[in-house]
Amino acid sequence: MAHTWSLKYIRFVGYFLTKIMKSIYRSVQVDNSIILKPNSFYYPTTGDLSPTSVINNLAEECPVLYMLTHRSYADFLIFAYVCFYFNLPLPSIAAGIDFLSLNQVASLLRACGAFFIRRSFKNSNDLLYWHTFRAYVQTQLKGGERPLEFFVEGTRSRSGKFLYPKIGLLSIAMELYFTSQIPDLIIVPVSLSYDRTLEEELYAKELLPPKFHPSSGTKPKETTKHLFRGAQSILAQDYGSVYIRFGEPLSVKEICDNLNIRRQYSLEPRENTLNSPEHLDFVNQTAIKVIEEQKSLLVISPFTLFSLYVLSKTYLDSVLDENESRIFQLAETLSDLHSLSLLIDQNCLSHVVNKRSFEDEFIESLKIHNKLVTYNSEKSLDVMIGNPLVVCQMRHYSNQALQLMIEVALCCYTASYNEYCILQDLLSREFIFTQIGNHQSYENYVHCKNLLNEVTIDLLAIQVCYFVDCYEKIIDFLKTYSSPFLSVRELIKAIHNNTDVQLDVIQNAMQLFCDKGIVSRTENVVNLNNLLSYNEQIKTLYGKCSNFCSTRPEYILKPKLEKSKKQQTEGAKSGTKEKATKMGAFLDKPKLDKQTSMGTGNGLRYGVSSMQGWRLEMEDAHCAVVGLPHGLEQWSFFAVFDGHAGPRVSAHCAEHLLDCIVQAEHFRENSLAENGAINDIDVETVKKGIRDGFLKLDEKMKKLPEVESGEDKSGSTAVCALISPNYFFFANCGDSRAVLSRGGKAFFSTLDHKPINPTEKERIQRAGGSVMIQRVNGSLAVSRALGDYEYKQVEGKGPCEQLVSPEPEITVRKRDLETDEFLVLACDGIWDVMSNEDVCDYVRYQLTLQSDLEAICSSIIDTCLHKGSKDNMSVVLVVFEGAPKVSDEAQKKDNELNALLEKKVEGRHSLALLVLYLTLCAPDFMHEELVAKNDELSVSGIMQTLSYEDIEDLPPGGGLEGKRSVIEAAFFRLKPSKQNQWDGIE
Repeated sequence: MAHTWSLKYIRFVGYFLTKIMKSIYRSVQVDNSIILKPNSFYYPTTGDLSPTSVINNLAEECPVLYMLTHRSYADFLIFAYVCFYFNLPLPSIAAGIDFLSLNQVASLLRACGAFFIRRSFKNSNDLLYWHTFRAYVQTQLKGGERPLEFFVEGTRSRSGKFLYPKIGLLSIAMELYFTSQIPDLIIVPVSLSYDRTLEEELYAKELLPPKFHPSSGTKPKETTKHLFRGAQSILAQDYGSVYIRFGEPLSVKEICDNLNIRRQYSLEPRENTLNSPEHLDFVNQTAIKVIEEQKSLLVISPFTLFSLYVLSKTYLDSVLDENESRIFQLAETLSDLHSLSLLIDQNCLSHVVNKRSFEDEFIESLKIHNKLVTYNSEKSLDVMIGNPLVVCQMRHYSNQALQLMIEVALCCYTASYNEYCILQDLLSREFIFTQIGNHQSYENYVHCKNLLNEVTIDLLAIQVCYFVDCYEKIIDFLKTYSSPFLSVRELIKAIHNNTDVQLDVIQNAMQLFCDKGIVSRTENVVNLNNLLSYNEQIKTLYGKCSNFCSTRPEYILKPKLEKSKKQQTEGAKSGTKEKATKMGAFLDKPKLDKQTSMGTGNGLRYGVSSMQGWRLEMEDAHCAVVGLPHGLEQWSFFAVFDGHAGPRVSAHCAEHLLDCIVQAEHFRENSLAENGAINDIDVETVKKGIRDGFLKLDEKMKKLPEVESGEDKSGSTAVCALISPNYFFFANCGDSRAVLSRGGKAFFSTLDHKPINPTEKERIQRAGGSVMIQRVNGSLAVSRALGDYEYKQVEGKGPCEQLVSPEPEITVRKRDLETDEFLVLACDGIWDVMSNEDVCDYVRYQLTLQSDLEAICSSIIDTCLHKGSKDNMSVVLVVFEGAPKVSDEAQKKDNELNALLEKKVEGRHSLALLVLYLTLCAPDFMHEELVAKNDELSVSGIMQTLSYEDIEDLPPGGGLEGKRSVIEAAFFRLKPSKQNQWDGIE
């Protein structure tokens, strides 16, 4: 059982593991911070919050458990390597006894900290083994030499979903705290996500019914021969990236909240408390908390959404041949996938993590999964939907996405709260639900569903329909199975052999039916009365499934974006067309006209630029004032307001917020020293004045006629900077952001107010709301804003305690006239595609090339547009004396880069002309096709080609997109006919 931990062997294994990982993975990305609650009692929640610092500090206080997700055999190897690389405490690893058959490999694993345990202790009479195992694990933890690593799910998830937790090991560990043998126990949830799972094909063969594949339904034994054969097959393949995230550490002491549970253990015999229902329920709830935290840490690629999309669209297709395939068009597919992605926390999406556009990330994921999908040059996707192995593998990936939006999917399938509860109960072993039968949660999920378009609703409903259909088939089989069976395992095998249901669904169904007394483990019989009674309860779900599938809308098979004649007429009049989606409407073509301005004074220069972009209307506003009234001539004020649901509130804020601040009683209460310099006491007074100004404006806007009548329901975020001769006063309300560059780097930035932030979420919940799909009550994406009065109507709560608060977060920074370079204020249309560092690097680069601040701001907006931003965009750039100056050397390098890019465009064009020339030598029937190929040459095509090249000295932070204007100019000089057809973006 015991490990033989040895650093020598760990280094030996690590050397070869590095070689293997580099050959199959593009990267292993580890989150560089851990989010801690403000009330953490071990140490402050500021400072170094890297996993190395946090976990090492925790390990000094009490025992630590690493609880990992389990999707692959690679999990514990990769995580152990990450611990070694980042100087984290190396864990002892609980591994299955199956690995002992690997001979020498098992000895190496022991030396790396692995100890081997039985898969299950149920129905085991070996009490000696049980007590030895329990004592060994507890000794490991009490000794505190190393953390303990194990998987809360107990085994690998073949289906891609989280499995119901196995609590045996966790129960043994928590017993130490309950019996006062340790002061606390810290659980660190860890999520490992893969672009592509190593065992994807192996899992499919295990889960498929035997009639679909000769080796289906069997799990290969863990032997050295199979290990090396498997390693040989994967070494030449591309498995994408691995994402490792550390969750917020959970303190068992904090979860218990008091010592009552310890008193219970002191008063009762040990054998009574360890297996008591109360104890097991508490441990199970803790395991659920861990899984919920792990779920929030997942990273999923667009391919998981594509798998869900394909399986929904082809669910009822009659497939006659194993080689039969389905074709999907890239443009239509991307539109529907984007709608699905809005239901998932943006931090869980790989394109956000990798800072790429959704389309680019999707195309990259297709390259990784080229065994399942063929991506054609005509921008079509070919899926072998007739191959059961392909379908089962895609089910593995679709489940990863579905589990993150399952509650909304249930609402898409059901029509009432009662049906929702029945369905939750039926699928309680398929998916981990934190709240079953909660009416308030149901209302919130219904609200989310109502924001979706019809295509997305039906895609999700069909996913639920698949599981209901599987359970109906299992129950139909059990109705005919009246004879006793040898064991539940034999019954599962019988269902697997005689139906087309996957093994994982059958196993989950048997767990559910055993819990409900439908299947008896002791008597080995199916209780037909209980079965028929339960079948009667859920019969409505079958009818709904059959009815839904038989009347499935045509757009599920072939998406259409049709409009009524009235809508088409209105669109023609306005010159714009709205995409058929409820969650964020876009134009067919972006509006590229910019509103710009600039000014100087008080030792600074500023430039402003804003653009409507893809949105139906411009909802942003801004304010720039140099020299304030009421004796504050040496003060300046800059602000950006990002409106939503209309432009009324943002425009009003831009016009009146400054007046409300400078007229606030606290702001004018204390006299300012000469030249605007203020002492420390006055800093607090100014902060109070700014806060009062925000609250006063929010209160006054309630009385605007269109707001009071309910006609206007708009709101706006706000980010402001008051600049005195000695101080910066930053005020932020929402997710617009200000970033200060000092000494060549991003020195300070305001923090976005998102509903998922712990303090924001806590306030929302105290006000009776909820946070779903990163939104307040599933709707609003920010937790603080001006306006949005429908979220500010909770009785008994003050203005700053509502679901959405108008209170700004105010930060003061002292000015440094020598090193302060510039300040950027912008809406989230900028920050969604460029990080703080990207923007600062790009601005710094532009300042060495030109002094026109309007042009620099416009260049930032254009770069963000080409990086994929779909939002309104506004930028205010304030430049100080310490900013970089225009440099002849920088201009020379930039001119050389421009010349290089123009030469590359010309080379691409020459290649196209050669193709056209060769057309003359081709047979007549090929002429039309070759000419068309030549005509396809576009700016986007050239950009994509150049993105694969290693081009030096591209604009830092902007990359190739920062030079798109140069590439466009060169392209249109060579093909002027294309410029007339061009609308500013492709």
